[in-house]
Amino acid sequence: MRQDLLSISLREKLTRTQCERAVRLIARDPQLWDDLASGTPAVTRLFYPAYHFNALAISRLAPPGALVLHLGSESSHFLGYLALRRPEIRIIALEQDLDSTKRAEAVVNALGLSDRITTYQCGFTSFSQQTPDAVNVISSVDALHTISSDDELNGCLHEIALCRIRSGASVWLSDFARPRSSKTIDDFSGTSSNGLPGSFLRLQRLSAMSSFTFRELSEAIDRQSFGQVEHYVSRPLGILQAHLLKSDLALQAGHAVWSEPTLPGPVIKDFREYCELLSTVPLPPHLK
Repeated sequence: MRQDLLSISLREKLTRTQCERAVRLIARDPQLWDDLASGTPAVTRLFYPAYHFNALAISRLAPPGALVLHLGSESSHFLGYLALRRPEIRIIALEQDLDSTKRAEAVVNALGLSDRITTYQCGFTSFSQQTPDAVNVISSVDALHTISSDDELNGCLHEIALCRIRSGASVWLSDFARPRSSKTIDDFSGTSSNGLPGSFLRLQRLSAMSSFTFRELSEAIDRQSFGQVEHYVSRPLGILQAHLLKSDLALQAGHAVWSEPTLPGPVIKDFREYCELLSTVPLPPHLK
């Protein structure tokens, strides 16, 4: 896949115009959730490399017994994965709409994690006064692209900044980065998503095309009172982005209670390729 990425990346860099953002609708394809619940090898291979990567990144920031505030839990499968890897942490998951909140609650209950993951419906621009002061990490994974406008993005980041000022929390934000050409994401999907249901390919394309560019999101973050944020974009193809702010109080000792899973060989291979794309993101060396 490496050679394919280089070819796609070269064409992307030669593209002089930037495709417009196509805001993704909150409504989801019902077939997508059926496919996700089925846990097929193809589904596992698509999601678990990113789950593992983001769980490691958040765990690095979370001291033992941490409280994590997570924006956009989607179906909560990722939060379930994080909770299983760090069995002593608690998570508050915020969703903007009622249907997503109900889906998240159903997944949490099915996983038997309702005592550690609490899901609320709350707008991304109005949560700072409704969350506890004791938050250790504020995170979001593949959710910021569901925000409808620049104003809403600025409002969301402002709320994160307010929570951070009050709690001193670390921040981890990751998402797609919108490419210059719409053809880029189609070609990338063709190299990495073989055998996946059509609902996943549609979701991946919609997510990428409705995301903010790396520059747009980086500049929006820097306009807020976050502190010194580290910005990362995938290489050679800039379609993934991450933004990290490590609190002065953040401890890496949380990895002492990290529960390493047994991942299938293909998932490990894809996880390593994911790490190569975001090779400058600091993860614990013995786990990366």
